Amino acid sequence: QRMGTTIALDFGHVEYKGFSVDLFGTVGQPRFDPILDVLGGDSLGVILVVDSTKPEEFPRAIEMMHKSGVYGLPYVVVANKQDLPNALSADEIRRRMHIPEDVPVIETVATEKKNVIKALDALLKKLIEEG
Repeated sequence: QRMGTTIALDFGHVEYKGFSVDLFGTVGQPRFDPILDVLGGDSLGVILVVDSTKPEEFPRAIEMMHKSGVYGLPYVVVANKQDLPNALSADEIRRRMHIPEDVPVIETVATEKKNVIKALDALLKKLIEEG
């Protein structure tokens, strides 16, 4: 259930497989960096969404993880826009971003519900394993 959107923040809630999950997200522009501290503060895990067609933005995604203080938490990387012809594969994104092998990189098309569920499943699995 999407609960709202502001200029800097999206948020929603889902009851899923016995878990009550609050989801928060922000855009990648540096002017919204102050919200990263708020998002990272009480987080239990992270779904990092990257645009598979824009590898030049990968360093910014990594920077956002550092600024939010969530490194060390369970996380998954969602490689979005896999429906586009120039999308990089999960393996190539892992290589370019130096993502550890134990971190799932999930190829997705964000508008397809099954792909979003796949990312949520992967994060919940990591939370249970590492919790």
